[in-house]
Amino acid sequence: MYNWASPHMKWFVRTFGDRIDKRIRNTPYTKSFVTAVATQETAYVFGPLRRRIKDEQKLLSLLVLDTYGWSRRRSYFPRSRQELLNAPNGKKMFQIARNSLEAIAKEREGFVDYANERPKQILFGYGIFQYDLQEFRNDPSFFLDKKWYNFEACLEKAIGEFDEKAKQMKYKKPRNKYSRDQLVRIGIVYNLGFKRYKPKGDYSQGFKNPTSGIRYGTYIDNYMKLADKITGNT
Repeated sequence: MYNWASPHMKWFVRTFGDRIDKRIRNTPYTKSFVTAVATQETAYVFGPLRRRIKDEQKLLSLLVLDTYGWSRRRSYFPRSRQELLNAPNGKKMFQIARNSLEAIAKEREGFVDYANERPKQILFGYGIFQYDLQEFRNDPSFFLDKKWYNFEACLEKAIGEFDEKAKQMKYKKPRNKYSRDQLVRIGIVYNLGFKRYKPKGDYSQGFKNPTSGIRYGTYIDNYMKLADKITGNT
């Protein structure tokens, strides 16, 4: 079930591995964990696209995803199109978001109807690790300056999010790296948020794939196992 991801993970490590190593040095995170999160978040899009889009910035620019938006009563900012438009630089952000949806619709058939049938709809996850638009008011420059086009900028945001989640979970920074269990659980909270996380629960938490029924934490665990074989467990 997970082997479809292996060639895309190899490409990811080959393309970004050195930059990941540089950034996670002296942090408790592993390259396998970073690879697993990127795989779960966006490999279903960057995997197919990487074969025909060789320009890194162009490929990264298209990773604006997540159709879960205000059409399904989004419970956090922006809860509506008007709430986004009313925010400082909200009109500019809406246009950037709309342009991004139209751009990915040209490359991915699954987004065509979504773009054409919903002229007021946008997407909410930005970049290879999916930095959510809810952060727009606190971090407008990431979105307005299109920093998700840059891998290092995306990685920096992801590391910051991991740190925040680990702090919420009261994980003390180890001398070396977090354990596999701790990393998987940080991944779960990265997706689910701390309030809904069950510390005593198993890995079957977070986003549930509607086709397989598998949840986010289980995916992260299994992708880490695949990534270990590619990265040498680093």
